[in-house]
Amino acid sequence: MPETPAVPEPGRPSPLGATISEGGVNFSVYSANATGLELLLFNDADDSVPAFAIAFDPQRNRTHHYWHAYVPGLRAGQLYAFRGLPRQLLRRGAVTWRGVELNQPDWSAPSHTLAATVRSVSGRQLSHVVLNAWSEPLSFALPSVTGGWRRWIDTSQESPDDICEWGAAPRHPAQVYGVAPRSLVVLIASVYREAT
Repeated sequence: MPETPAVPEPGRPSPLGATISEGGVNFSVYSANATGLELLLFNDADDSVPAFAIAFDPQRNRTHHYWHAYVPGLRAGQLYAFRGLPRQLLRRGAVTWRGVELNQPDWSAPSHTLAATVRSVSGRQLSHVVLNAWSEPLSFALPSVTGGWRRWIDTSQESPDDICEWGAAPRHPAQVYGVAPRSLVVLIASVYREAT
């Protein structure tokens, strides 16, 4: 396995399973009930925790009930599994696990980072939660959101700027956020559905 798997490309819905090519592997799985899917990559068959979890984007990596992604750099022999999110999670909100880079959460034992994008039950609010437990500052990539993110909480800021009033949270126009050592950041965004 590469040291850090590449960000998955959309891939193809067929054939089902893992299809090896010269530059990587195309994964495709059928699920009529999943609201999200993660590709788990393992270093060893005895590992209880994946080395990497790659989240499939429902907009880019799904065709009807087929979830698919092409991951450059993977080779024959890579140990993998799929983890799906059941339909009922959609009613309670949804979580997409992230990392310093999008769709690359670090589940390894020595990891010092955690990031997730959380959709509210109504589907109208997004929160992006970032935890940097490392002793150095880190820059976290942010998912693209129409209207941009606003900084609600940043525990590295001096009071009263560490927690802002919800409606007065300042905009953060960049696609990355620098998180200070041993800090928690929560960014928020409103998602408005287009009229149909």
